[in-house]
Amino acid sequence: MIRSLAALALSATLAGCGFTPLYSVEGDTSVAAAMRDVYLVELNGPAAPSQHLAEALRNALPGDAQANGRYQLAIDLRDQRRSVVVTVSAATRRYDYTLLATYNLIDGETGAKRRQSLSTTVSYGVVESQYASLVGREDAERRAAIELARKIEFDIALYLKDRAPVTGSVQLPDVMGEELVGEDLRNEGEVVDDVETIPPTTP
Repeated sequence: MIRSLAALALSATLAGCGFTPLYSVEGDTSVAAAMRDVYLVELNGPAAPSQHLAEALRNALPGDAQANGRYQLAIDLRDQRRSVVVTVSAATRRYDYTLLATYNLIDGETGAKRRQSLSTTVSYGVVESQYASLVGREDAERRAAIELARKIEFDIALYLKDRAPVTGSVQLPDVMGEELVGEDLRNEGEVVDDVETIPPTTP
């Protein structure tokens, strides 16, 4: 649950790592308004990647939505590591680290549901130094989580864009239109009454 993940929150925000939302939430567009109402209610997966992903999504979805927000977001997270390259000296081994997320987005007002799976892969090296290898692995987890958060954010934004109502020009009520027309006719009548009629001249 997101409440339990809060205890694992990073002490430093991802803003310092260059993470910024793909869209501006300062505008009044319908998509930005909808994204501000997306709330992460559940995130299940490996501890460290889940921690990074939760922090990244908080930066991507900086709205005021609470647990009763309109769009409820739940994510299941998995990761994989695969050896891909070994140097001739066998001193360095390269790994591909893949982070996979399956998310469910539920519209609390209409009951509409969206289920989508996304993934991202980054590489890192493992050397003889255990400390350096650990740092490399942790950095790969962080980079993969940030990139995956971008993909989730973008995918949800596209989905909500297709569902957003189309805004157009505001049509005046018929009553207001009739009042304006009547007033214009009265004004025209007054002008006509003020015109002096000149009788035709006889030859």
